[in-house]
Amino acid sequence: MSSPLDTTVRVGEIRAAERFEAARKPELFKLEIDLGDEVVTSAAQLGYNHDPEAVVGRQVLCATDLGTVNIAGFESEALTLGVPDDEGNPVLVAPDADVPLGGELY
Repeated sequence: MSSPLDTTVRVGEIRAAERFEAARKPELFKLEIDLGDEVVTSAAQLGYNHDPEAVVGRQVLCATDLGTVNIAGFESEALTLGVPDDEGNPVLVAPDADVPLGGELY
């Protein structure tokens, strides 16, 4: 596993999203994210502020070199980035204009 300093933050587009019924936290989503050269999976706590149908097609930022985490049988390969709202619930972080998929944050 790489160190946090080696982590790459890339732009992806959510291709599929569904509520993660097997998870302990009902706000967890299972995501498929297209990074341009590959599609990765991610488990993300988005249910407080987002609906699965509404996030499909959105560009997001995700950390991609953290390794894989198994969450209730689901392999999460990327960390979808968010920031807390006034109540501490995650809101997606995204570019403010469409950019090429896979682009790295710098």
